Amino acid sequence: MVVENFRPGVAKKLGIDYEAMKAVKPDIIMASLSGYGQTGPYATKGAFSNLAEAQSGLMYLTGWPKGLPTASGVAFGDSVAGMFLVQGIMFALFHHERTGEGQYIDVAMVDSLVALLQHGFAQVPVLGEEPERVGNRDLADYPYDTFQAKDGFCQLGNASASNWAPFAQAIGRPDLGADPEYATAGQRWAHVEELHDIIQDWASQHTREEIERIFNEHGQLYSPHSQGQRGHAGPTDSSSGDGP
Repeated sequence: MVVENFRPGVAKKLGIDYEAMKAVKPDIIMASLSGYGQTGPYATKGAFSNLAEAQSGLMYLTGWPKGLPTASGVAFGDSVAGMFLVQGIMFALFHHERTGEGQYIDVAMVDSLVALLQHGFAQVPVLGEEPERVGNRDLADYPYDTFQAKDGFCQLGNASASNWAPFAQAIGRPDLGADPEYATAGQRWAHVEELHDIIQDWASQHTREEIERIFNEHGQLYSPHSQGQRGHAGPTDSSSGDGP
């Protein structure tokens, strides 16, 4: 099993490419991870995570509607491509166990990030429009958005696109839940700014702990916006035994 992360062509120059390895050990499994893959017009270009985010289209879809395309803030291209690489290796090992055959695995950072854009790909044939940035919202339903409580930011979500009455009750506005003008996700999106301001006004009067308790009572979706290591010291990360 060999894994390499050179720019395409370097392994061949060093005499350690797949064909050279296979000549020594026919059943070898070799995996290559690069920015744009081993073939194609961009193969020999160098890449870092933010370049892969830009090329894939992920950066264009990240950020606020009137703002610039925005990077994820972490080495997303490296991490996601690494996970796809591991999946490919696992499948190759399983295949080797059953057949005794080796395989060559070619994973590109850009391809890996393109695979995450399924919502965008669906939007074109379904809605007939190119996807654009929507900030922290979700076109599938509203409310799904970021709100500022007394002591920080939180992400709130409607648990059922077909019935948002419990969410409306949670924010003390059962009248909105009963109003046919807001009955469907599409209708709520048509009033997205109005609803955002109503929910924001409510959230600003509560702490995040209070909001979490209220949303739990009404079966709605809540998550705090975690900040660095301080945000990952809670029970969620430690209860599985896999946290830091």
